[in-house]
Amino acid sequence: MKDWFRKFTDFDDPNKLMPWKNKSPEPQGETPEDRPEIPIKPGWYFAMYFIMGVGFDTLFPTYAFPENVRFTLGVGLVFAGAVLNSISLVRYRNARTNHETDKPAHVLITEGPYRFSRNPIYLGYICLFLGLGIFLNNLWIFVLGAPLLATVQVAIVAREEDYLAEKFGEEYGEYCRSVRRWL
Repeated sequence: MKDWFRKFTDFDDPNKLMPWKNKSPEPQGETPEDRPEIPIKPGWYFAMYFIMGVGFDTLFPTYAFPENVRFTLGVGLVFAGAVLNSISLVRYRNARTNHETDKPAHVLITEGPYRFSRNPIYLGYICLFLGLGIFLNNLWIFVLGAPLLATVQVAIVAREEDYLAEKFGEEYGEYCRSVRRWL
């Protein structure tokens, strides 16, 4: 019993406070080029478009969604996006590979939500984005969803796919033939 208690109360080692920090993958002959060439972290694209939508709504207010739609569809999409992102990130953690776009991938993940979509994290972000737009009764955010999706496709997904095709070869090619990019 004492050893179990000591495991959680011995604060001399900062890694004991955050044991999940030790579970990052070991470098495997990584080079600085072993990562997709994505200029801006993906979350920033979503944040920029969200801020644009709020700005447009401040200048040109919209009230497009009825109250019952705002709550049910808005909250439903936010919840679906959060669950999809959580499940996807757990898959990365279990596979002990990176989900950050500025770090190399060690394993090609094809289970969980990756059986249905090659980009479930971005799909989850889109659900969150659209759900917040609906919930906030902001038509601009909802309208900016299409240009955001196009930006994500060109600036992120295309580059990630090129990187993964080069890194995993035929295994990734077979995965692309069997699973759709979005849905």
